[in-house]
Amino acid sequence: MYLITWKKEIPAIMLVLLVIAITLALYPHYPDQLAIHWNLRGEIDGYADKTVLNALMMPLVTVAIMGLMLFFPFIDPKQEKYALFDQPYRTIRFAIVALFCLVQGSMIMTYIGHPMPITKFTTAVLSLLIIVMGNLMGKIRQNWFIGFRFPWTLEWEDVWNRTNRLGGKLFVASGMLGLAGLLLPSVWTELLLFGSLLIAAVITIIYSLFIFRKPKVN
Repeated sequence: MYLITWKKEIPAIMLVLLVIAITLALYPHYPDQLAIHWNLRGEIDGYADKTVLNALMMPLVTVAIMGLMLFFPFIDPKQEKYALFDQPYRTIRFAIVALFCLVQGSMIMTYIGHPMPITKFTTAVLSLLIIVMGNLMGKIRQNWFIGFRFPWTLEWEDVWNRTNRLGGKLFVASGMLGLAGLLLPSVWTELLLFGSLLIAAVITIIYSLFIFRKPKVN
Protein backbone atom coordinates (compact mmCIF):
# COMPACT_ATOMS: atom_id res chain seq x y z
CA MET A 1 0.00 0.00 0.00
CA TYR A 2 1.28 3.43 -0.95
CA LEU A 3 1.68 5.96 1.87
CA ILE A 4 3.30 9.39 1.90
CA THR A 5 6.16 9.51 4.40
CA TRP A 6 6.43 13.24 4.99
CA LYS A 7 9.69 12.92 6.92
CA LYS A 8 11.34 11.61 3.76
CA GLU A 9 9.92 14.49 1.72
CA ILE A 10 11.65 17.12 3.90
CA PRO A 11 14.70 17.57 1.61
CA ALA A 12 12.50 18.41 -1.39
CA ILE A 13 10.21 20.65 0.68
CA MET A 14 13.14 22.52 2.21
CA LEU A 15 14.72 23.02 -1.21
CA VAL A 16 11.55 24.59 -2.59
CA LEU A 17 11.12 26.80 0.48
CA LEU A 18 14.74 27.94 0.18
CA VAL A 19 14.24 28.94 -3.45
CA ILE A 20 11.02 30.79 -2.58
CA ALA A 21 12.80 32.64 0.24
CA ILE A 22 15.69 33.67 -2.05
CA THR A 23 13.24 34.76 -4.76
CA LEU A 24 11.35 37.01 -2.34
CA ALA A 25 14.50 38.35 -0.64
CA LEU A 26 15.94 39.54 -3.96
CA TYR A 27 12.60 40.70 -5.40
CA PRO A 28 13.27 44.43 -4.77
CA HIS A 29 16.33 44.20 -7.04
CA TYR A 30 14.47 42.73 -10.03
CA PRO A 31 13.84 44.83 -13.18
CA ASP A 32 10.35 46.05 -14.12
CA GLN A 33 10.16 43.39 -16.83
CA LEU A 34 11.03 39.77 -15.94
CA ALA A 35 12.49 37.45 -18.56
CA ILE A 36 10.31 34.35 -18.82
CA HIS A 37 11.36 32.72 -22.12
CA TRP A 38 14.53 32.12 -24.10
CA ASN A 39 14.91 30.92 -27.71
CA LEU A 40 17.25 28.17 -28.90
CA ARG A 41 20.07 30.67 -29.24
CA GLY A 42 19.74 31.55 -25.56
CA GLU A 43 18.26 34.98 -26.30
CA ILE A 44 15.41 36.36 -24.21
CA ASP A 45 12.26 36.57 -26.33
CA GLY A 46 9.54 36.78 -23.70
CA TYR A 47 8.89 39.09 -20.76
CA ALA A 48 6.30 39.53 -18.00
CA ASP A 49 5.55 42.43 -15.67
CA LYS A 50 7.33 42.46 -12.34
CA THR A 51 4.88 41.00 -9.86
CA VAL A 52 5.34 38.64 -6.94
CA LEU A 53 3.22 36.05 -8.74
CA ASN A 54 5.35 36.19 -11.89
CA ALA A 55 8.56 36.04 -9.87
CA LEU A 56 7.28 32.97 -8.05
CA MET A 57 5.77 31.26 -11.10
CA MET A 58 8.49 28.60 -11.40
CA PRO A 59 8.48 27.68 -7.67
CA LEU A 60 4.68 27.49 -7.75
CA VAL A 61 4.82 25.17 -10.75
CA THR A 62 7.39 23.10 -8.85
CA VAL A 63 5.06 22.79 -5.85
CA ALA A 64 2.18 21.78 -8.15
CA ILE A 65 4.26 19.09 -9.90
CA MET A 66 5.52 17.72 -6.59
CA GLY A 67 1.97 17.63 -5.24
CA LEU A 68 0.68 15.82 -8.32
CA MET A 69 3.46 13.23 -8.13
CA LEU A 70 2.62 12.60 -4.48
CA PHE A 71 -1.09 12.32 -5.31
CA PHE A 72 -0.93 10.23 -8.51
CA PRO A 73 -0.41 6.86 -6.76
CA PHE A 74 -3.70 7.24 -4.89
CA ILE A 75 -5.66 7.22 -8.16
CA ASP A 76 -3.48 4.67 -9.94
CA PRO A 77 -5.25 1.32 -10.52
CA LYS A 78 -1.87 -0.29 -9.80
CA GLN A 79 -1.38 1.56 -6.53
CA GLU A 80 -0.02 -1.52 -4.77
CA LYS A 81 3.02 -1.54 -7.10
CA TYR A 82 4.36 1.74 -5.72
CA ALA A 83 5.56 0.04 -2.55
CA LEU A 84 7.96 -1.92 -4.77
CA PHE A 85 9.73 1.20 -6.07
CA ASP A 86 9.16 3.74 -3.31
CA GLN A 87 12.77 4.95 -3.13
CA PRO A 88 13.34 5.26 -6.91
CA TYR A 89 10.06 7.18 -7.22
CA ARG A 90 11.10 9.52 -4.40
CA THR A 91 14.50 10.06 -6.02
CA ILE A 92 12.86 10.94 -9.33
CA ARG A 93 10.53 13.40 -7.56
CA PHE A 94 13.45 15.08 -5.85
CA ALA A 95 15.44 15.24 -9.10
CA ILE A 96 12.53 16.94 -10.87
CA VAL A 97 12.12 19.41 -7.99
CA ALA A 98 15.86 20.13 -8.08
CA LEU A 99 15.69 20.74 -11.84
CA PHE A 100 12.97 23.37 -11.49
CA CYS A 101 14.73 24.98 -8.54
CA LEU A 102 17.97 25.23 -10.52
CA VAL A 103 16.11 26.82 -13.44
CA GLN A 104 14.57 29.34 -11.03
CA GLY A 105 18.06 30.04 -9.73
CA SER A 106 19.27 30.80 -13.26
CA MET A 107 16.31 33.15 -13.77
CA ILE A 108 17.10 34.96 -10.52
CA MET A 109 20.67 35.46 -11.71
CA THR A 110 19.31 37.06 -14.87
CA TYR A 111 16.98 39.33 -12.87
CA ILE A 112 19.83 40.68 -10.71
CA GLY A 113 22.09 41.38 -13.67
CA HIS A 114 24.24 38.26 -13.82
CA PRO A 115 22.72 36.30 -16.73
CA MET A 116 23.76 32.73 -17.34
CA PRO A 117 23.94 30.88 -20.70
CA ILE A 118 20.38 29.68 -20.12
CA THR A 119 20.16 27.24 -23.06
CA LYS A 120 23.29 25.36 -22.07
CA PHE A 121 22.44 25.56 -18.37
CA THR A 122 18.94 24.11 -18.78
CA THR A 123 20.25 21.46 -21.19
CA ALA A 124 22.90 20.47 -18.64
CA VAL A 125 20.47 20.07 -15.73
CA LEU A 126 17.88 18.37 -17.96
CA SER A 127 20.52 15.95 -19.23
CA LEU A 128 21.47 15.12 -15.63
CA LEU A 129 17.78 14.55 -14.79
CA ILE A 130 17.43 12.20 -17.76
CA ILE A 131 20.52 10.27 -16.67
CA VAL A 132 19.10 9.92 -13.14
CA MET A 133 15.73 8.79 -14.45
CA GLY A 134 17.33 6.43 -16.93
CA ASN A 135 19.35 4.74 -14.19
CA LEU A 136 16.18 4.23 -12.15
CA MET A 137 13.81 3.26 -14.96
CA GLY A 138 14.58 -0.44 -14.67
CA LYS A 139 13.46 -0.34 -11.01
CA ILE A 140 10.08 1.23 -11.78
CA ARG A 141 7.24 -1.27 -11.63
CA GLN A 142 3.97 -1.20 -13.54
CA ASN A 143 2.00 2.01 -13.03
CA TRP A 144 -0.01 4.47 -15.07
CA PHE A 145 2.07 7.63 -14.57
CA ILE A 146 5.81 7.04 -14.93
CA GLY A 147 7.83 4.84 -17.24
CA PHE A 148 7.02 3.50 -20.71
CA ARG A 149 3.27 3.08 -20.32
CA PHE A 150 1.60 1.32 -23.23
CA PRO A 151 -1.38 -1.05 -23.18
CA TRP A 152 0.92 -4.01 -23.76
CA THR A 153 3.44 -3.02 -21.06
CA LEU A 154 0.66 -2.37 -18.55
CA GLU A 155 -0.85 -5.77 -19.32
CA TRP A 156 2.32 -7.88 -19.13
CA GLU A 157 4.79 -7.37 -16.30
CA ASP A 158 7.69 -9.02 -18.14
CA VAL A 159 7.17 -6.76 -21.15
CA TRP A 160 7.05 -3.74 -18.83
CA ASN A 161 10.28 -4.69 -17.07
CA ARG A 162 12.25 -5.44 -20.22
CA THR A 163 10.95 -2.34 -22.01
CA ASN A 164 11.82 -0.01 -19.16
CA ARG A 165 15.25 -1.55 -18.67
CA LEU A 166 16.13 -0.89 -22.31
CA GLY A 167 14.47 2.53 -22.30
CA GLY A 168 16.39 3.45 -19.17
CA LYS A 169 19.73 2.56 -20.77
CA LEU A 170 18.87 4.55 -23.88
CA PHE A 171 17.83 7.53 -21.75
CA VAL A 172 21.18 7.44 -19.97
CA ALA A 173 22.88 7.49 -23.38
CA SER A 174 20.69 10.45 -24.46
CA GLY A 175 21.58 12.31 -21.28
CA MET A 176 25.27 11.71 -21.92
CA LEU A 177 24.86 13.01 -25.48
CA GLY A 178 23.08 16.04 -24.04
CA LEU A 179 26.08 16.77 -21.84
CA ALA A 180 28.44 16.27 -24.77
CA GLY A 181 26.30 18.69 -26.77
CA LEU A 182 27.27 21.47 -24.39
CA LEU A 183 30.48 21.73 -26.43
CA LEU A 184 28.44 22.65 -29.53
CA PRO A 185 26.84 26.00 -30.44
CA SER A 186 23.67 26.67 -28.39
CA VAL A 187 21.30 26.13 -31.32
CA TRP A 188 22.57 22.53 -31.64
CA THR A 189 22.77 21.76 -27.94
CA GLU A 190 19.05 21.20 -27.32
CA LEU A 191 18.53 19.64 -30.76
CA LEU A 192 21.08 16.93 -29.95
CA LEU A 193 19.46 16.16 -26.60
CA PHE A 194 15.86 16.10 -27.80
CA GLY A 195 16.74 14.39 -31.06
CA SER A 196 18.50 11.58 -29.22
CA LEU A 197 15.57 11.30 -26.80
CA LEU A 198 13.15 10.94 -29.71
CA ILE A 199 15.30 8.19 -31.25
CA ALA A 200 15.56 6.45 -27.86
CA ALA A 201 11.77 6.57 -27.45
CA VAL A 202 11.12 5.18 -30.95
CA ILE A 203 13.61 2.32 -30.46
CA THR A 204 12.05 1.48 -27.08
CA ILE A 205 8.52 1.43 -28.52
CA ILE A 206 9.54 -0.84 -31.39
CA TYR A 207 11.38 -3.14 -28.97
CA SER A 208 8.38 -3.33 -26.63
CA LEU A 209 6.08 -4.30 -29.51
CA PHE A 210 8.57 -6.92 -30.67
CA ILE A 211 8.83 -8.65 -27.30
CA PHE A 212 5.06 -8.32 -26.79
CA ARG A 213 4.54 -10.69 -29.71
CA LYS A 214 6.81 -13.32 -28.12
CA PRO A 215 5.84 -15.61 -25.22
CA LYS A 216 5.53 -13.63 -21.98
CA VAL A 217 6.25 -14.47 -18.36
CA ASN A 218 3.88 -12.82 -15.85
